[in-house]
Amino acid sequence: MTNYMLPCTWKSNLGYKGFASRVYMDLLSDWEKQNEKYLSDNGIMRKDSNTASFDFFRFQRRIILPKPRKIKVAREFSCPKDYESTLERLKRRIRNGDNINHYLSRRILDLNKNDGLLDDWGIYHFHLSDTVLKNDPRFMDRSDWLLMAWVTDECVYFIKCVEHESPTEQVWVNDKWLEIVRDNWPELIEFSKVSDAVMENDILPMERYKARKKGILMPTKLSDGTVLTFPGGGYNSCGSSLMACKAYNHYYNNLAEVEVLLREYFPSIMIDSSGIDYPCYCFKLIKYEDNIWIFEKNMKMFVCVYQDDGKWALDCY
Repeated sequence: MTNYMLPCTWKSNLGYKGFASRVYMDLLSDWEKQNEKYLSDNGIMRKDSNTASFDFFRFQRRIILPKPRKIKVAREFSCPKDYESTLERLKRRIRNGDNINHYLSRRILDLNKNDGLLDDWGIYHFHLSDTVLKNDPRFMDRSDWLLMAWVTDECVYFIKCVEHESPTEQVWVNDKWLEIVRDNWPELIEFSKVSDAVMENDILPMERYKARKKGILMPTKLSDGTVLTFPGGGYNSCGSSLMACKAYNHYYNNLAEVEVLLREYFPSIMIDSSGIDYPCYCFKLIKYEDNIWIFEKNMKMFVCVYQDDGKWALDCY
């Protein structure tokens, strides 16, 4: 393995000219194709006009990565007796780090539909069911009762068990869920508080429901006058998660920058390190998560590009 640091500049100052025209790659296109395949393989429903890489982050926002988590329960939490055993099984899966996504709605696979409860308020809803869905065994069947919960990397916070079709609870737009979060774990929503803000009028549940459908963001006023702005990260005018937008822009810009730097500097790095000037270089994106893994076809070399103390670096294998 050989390690190199890439200069953080858009213009070459190494004295070698004409390299970019001999470097062939389209990392952004490679990334798009990989994400398109991932979404297709997982049966994700989406519009072909959308960017697959953006839709990838929209889907990732909806799912919960399997890992062991603690459980915290609101003081006023209760569960119907008929559903206690189901809830206990869900608790075990959470603590063990098992996959709990099959307790979520099957609609997480349909990117044509948005989840306003999650994107506006950051609240997941789990179906308390023991029956596997017949037409899709990846999910549990719909249940009469739901678990409303807040999920972090370390913990799942049980907010309330609520009837699925309850006309009085107004499940998807009831700001009582945030009241419970504030009363039990105020630190979870501290970041979304607006200091010194005053809202004279309350937003009615149906008004919020209609606003979400139209992609209009509205703040939330709690009973003590506290004003919150989108503890779930918010959504754009199309209803898509703003957290997904930010993640997509971050990864897109990083990959675009790395492609420019590789075109500019990689040939000169090879000349300086080995004394060999190859006629051309052909790069193919292999894997892109935190690090960017690329394969150079002519030298049959794997290249790992990553951030090192705010600067781009690469290892060659």
